[in-house]
Amino acid sequence: MPFKIIEHNEKLAKTEKYLRQPGKGGAVSVCLVYPNRYYVGMSNLGFLSIFRQISEHPDYFCDRAFLPDPDILPLYKNSRRKLMGLLSEKPIQEFDIIAFSVSFEMDYLNIPKILELAGIPCGRRERNSFHPLIIAGGAAVSLNPEIISDYTDVFAIGEAEDILPQILDKYRDYGGKKRDGLYESFAEIPGVYIPSLYEVTYDSGGFITDVKTKSGARYPVKRQMVKNLPEDSHSAIVTPETEFSDIFLVEMSRGCPYSCNFCCLNLYSPYRVRKFEDIIASIDQGRNVTGKFGLLGAAVGSHPRLGDILCHIEKIGGTVSFSSLRADVLKPEIIGKLYELGQRTVTLAPETGSDQLRKSINKTLKNEDILRTAGIALDKGFMEIRLYFMAGLPGETDEDMDAAAELIGGVETLAKQKGAKVIASVNQFVPKPGTAFEREAFSPTKEIHERMKRMQKPFLKGSAVEFRVENPREMFLQAFLSRGGRSWSKYIAEYRSLSVSALGSKLRRVDDPTPDSLVFERIEDGKIPPWGIITI
Repeated sequence: MPFKIIEHNEKLAKTEKYLRQPGKGGAVSVCLVYPNRYYVGMSNLGFLSIFRQISEHPDYFCDRAFLPDPDILPLYKNSRRKLMGLLSEKPIQEFDIIAFSVSFEMDYLNIPKILELAGIPCGRRERNSFHPLIIAGGAAVSLNPEIISDYTDVFAIGEAEDILPQILDKYRDYGGKKRDGLYESFAEIPGVYIPSLYEVTYDSGGFITDVKTKSGARYPVKRQMVKNLPEDSHSAIVTPETEFSDIFLVEMSRGCPYSCNFCCLNLYSPYRVRKFEDIIASIDQGRNVTGKFGLLGAAVGSHPRLGDILCHIEKIGGTVSFSSLRADVLKPEIIGKLYELGQRTVTLAPETGSDQLRKSINKTLKNEDILRTAGIALDKGFMEIRLYFMAGLPGETDEDMDAAAELIGGVETLAKQKGAKVIASVNQFVPKPGTAFEREAFSPTKEIHERMKRMQKPFLKGSAVEFRVENPREMFLQAFLSRGGRSWSKYIAEYRSLSVSALGSKLRRVDDPTPDSLVFERIEDGKIPPWGIITI
């Protein structure tokens, strides 16, 4: 059985194409862990960028590890083999540092599973200096780290490019395994949060009433950002075994200029655009390993040199893809160029079908912009239009759901004329920490179910529209995980073997506090939620 695990890892490693080979050694060993499958983790540019940053430093050796695939997981459980680094085949429990990169709250559920597979105690109080130091960073923990604070020694809050090197340097200079005074030394670094240096008191609703810090730890911990985006913000490795198969990822911008009230991209504010010259240099490096390029950013269509960038990709014979487009900023010639360069789906995010409700969430896009852009895309040859909506927004009514159906119907009418397809994805609104709507309530499942049924009703027969609706149990879990405090941390480990459905049922019944105050009810002004330790 262990041989099959090694064979699987070696097969994955052989598919990888590096821009530059990583370093071979160093005084400090770091295993960078993405708490999901390889297929997901290797599609994440942040994860790849941090790997490159660590592995190219002469003092550090960096390997990667992931949650094993479903067919490989039983091989670990049925053998004595511990979870190991992909390249070194070294058990991750033998590394000096394990650094989790967590982009999505649902991946919190996998952290106790990974620690168990590694033979490492989940609770930080159960570990000692002979165990690896457990670090976590990424978008999810930078919004609210509290629900995994029982498992994590050190958090990097914000953009890690500046924080992580300082943590690693202090660990190296401090002599590694010796922990006395190490955490106090880490606390000097802006953006570092060390749960053991904070004594937090909560009321019965789960809200913070008092915070006492030790050894000069900062309160609140301020999210960090880099002033200038890295010159080499692009893929370090390209592989076909990812969601973005053999695509070279290039960061175009960070943050977003639009500041929608529901969106956690405020975490990456202010909006910063990468220099045109740096983007072209990244693309020219990427062409050595692939001809497919993915342009990443929350507002790719707003980059002032997007047209020139697309022309350069065309000049070198490449193809391009990126995610959703802002319908009110795209010019017809850009949409046409995207089609010429291989993009076959246009994704637009109206969020709602009501201009008035959209305005209330600080999204100035109008229905006419959506219909105009969809029409141009169809005229240019696109055969699939994807629309993203949310249900349960603050102030939403049944009439707003009718308006969403009407907008979808308008796009469907345009698509039918071209024989094209329309996909409408509908997710429940989750009030995320760090957003303007962080104090709003998460709607009960039954109410959301009725609203989604109302939206879909006109399309039940003879429609070209395909609806994709997120599992309501999963959306509750996302709300629970993103808004929870330390008292809920224990449940993530305790129930780690349960299915999503069973886990959701269990968590709805917890009573310390119940989900009512932090999830289903609006948080009163003046109350400090669990994530109040962090300031965005």
